[in-house]
Amino acid sequence: MNEQEIRIAELQHQLSASKELVQQVLKEQQLAAKLLIRRDLSLSRANEQLMALDVAKSEFISIAAHQLRTPLSAIKWILYMLINNEFNNNEEREQFTEKAAQSTDRMIDLVNDLLEVDHIQLGKDQFIFVPLSVSNLIKAIISELQTIITKRKINMVINLDSCPEISGDETKLRELFQNLIENALKYTPVEGTVRITSSSSDGFLKIEVADSGIGIPEDQKYHIFSKFFRAANAMKVETVGSGLGLFIAKEVTERHGGKIWFESTVGQGSVFHVQLPLNPDKKFV
Repeated sequence: MNEQEIRIAELQHQLSASKELVQQVLKEQQLAAKLLIRRDLSLSRANEQLMALDVAKSEFISIAAHQLRTPLSAIKWILYMLINNEFNNNEEREQFTEKAAQSTDRMIDLVNDLLEVDHIQLGKDQFIFVPLSVSNLIKAIISELQTIITKRKINMVINLDSCPEISGDETKLRELFQNLIENALKYTPVEGTVRITSSSSDGFLKIEVADSGIGIPEDQKYHIFSKFFRAANAMKVETVGSGLGLFIAKEVTERHGGKIWFESTVGQGSVFHVQLPLNPDKKFV
């Protein structure tokens, strides 16, 4: 091989090496571009999440302030009337004082619900699983609500015979079922019927709370477990309410590895189903 051929071979080798280098640089640029795109998407999602949180925070403050303002205003004016001795007689004074006490109770209930939601969402609440009887728990709740049941002449149909013991957090489950039963009583007309039944199969306990109440409008069913949501017809029947009860019920159910759902027809009532695993290691799929 003469000198010219050697020179050509060297140039070809250098050209081949240059091509490989260029290809390597292009690959690295493509990888860098992909990484930049992923980072931009990640930053975009993070920004969207922050914006959503900001909107949720503003909504939370607005609704909480609105919910608290009405009972606070009532208490304020009743106190002014007491201070200025503006009541005509003791009976009137007692009536308004009772209203102030009721307004205070509503505010305490709302604050407790807000704290519960905050604790659950931020994972601050520790769920303590112990063996317990859901049947006894529900019967205790019904006993506590007996005054309301009697006053509204509600026909209670209870069948909790098929209700095996489960592992769960007693305090949280009490709140779950109390929300469902209180709603059933609240939105069922006088002399209506509330049914609470149980069944078990495939390692799950199922509780149904059914009422003959106002039902849930079709176009509002999707939002029923959302924070602060109350159906329009429910607000007409009961103006007071935080709209957090069913949200908390869903969170508690899912933290137990279960599932909650419902069926409802306007004017005919609603049925809420709660399915809970008998064993805390079993989850609903």
